[in-house]
Amino acid sequence: SSARSAVARNPNASPKILQRLAGDSNREVREAVASNPNTPPNILEKLAGDSNEYVSSAVARNQYYRGLSPPTSESTGLGRQIALVALAIIGAVMLLLLL
Repeated sequence: SSARSAVARNPNASPKILQRLAGDSNREVREAVASNPNTPPNILEKLAGDSNEYVSSAVARNQYYRGLSPPTSESTGLGRQIALVALAIIGAVMLLLLL
């Protein structure tokens, strides 16, 4: 796995190799792919949903991924709706705890 991790970290690794390594069973390999500045956007988007928090966090720290999609009025509107629902749920839970 350390050899696969080294390949996944290599900024000269081809997209085809990174695609294959993004599906590796080893978390460290997927994390290395997520950290690679040359990992294509479609692979980073897949890894952003990885169940392992180290992998998804590596995607969030990837400079390339952060620059992929600036917020749009559509995405910020959806984010605002999600935040309002979350606040409503938290308020309801707190109210139940006080009863």
